[in-house]
Amino acid sequence: MFNEKHDVDTTIIFSEYDVGLFRTTRKFVMIALQVAIINFYCFAGSLKIVNQICHQLIPNFRKHKLS
Repeated sequence: MFNEKHDVDTTIIFSEYDVGLFRTTRKFVMIALQVAIINFYCFAGSLKIVNQICHQLIPNFRKHKLS
């Protein structure tokens, strides 16, 4: 018989506390991963913008300096 709470009845292997702890830990890990990925994309995006600005400013700056 399968338990409604679990996909497989893991109470044989783990106690309820261990299962709960494992699930909470996994949930936190997933949230942390998502936050890290979002932060990475934001950071990469801001770097890209900074790069574009620098690429636009530096040639202009050189042109002004030369002329």
